[in-house]
Amino acid sequence: MENNDLILLGKRIGELRSSRRLSQERLSEMSGISARHISELERGKANGKRSRLVHAPDLQVLPGRQSAP
Repeated sequence: MENNDLILLGKRIGELRSSRRLSQERLSEMSGISARHISELERGKANGKRSRLVHAPDLQVLPGRQSAP
């Protein structure tokens, strides 16, 4: 994933997390990803490609992804 893509992905993750009033710590508990890694993702410093966060149904980061009923 290119650096600009990582920054955009991280920004989107942060926006979605904030809009749902979740702290990085709470999202960490929900996703099984450390709060530090979430912080790095949101700042575009970590590769979200390998992260389960990108597929977290509660966040719906990927276009067209829908939460399972």
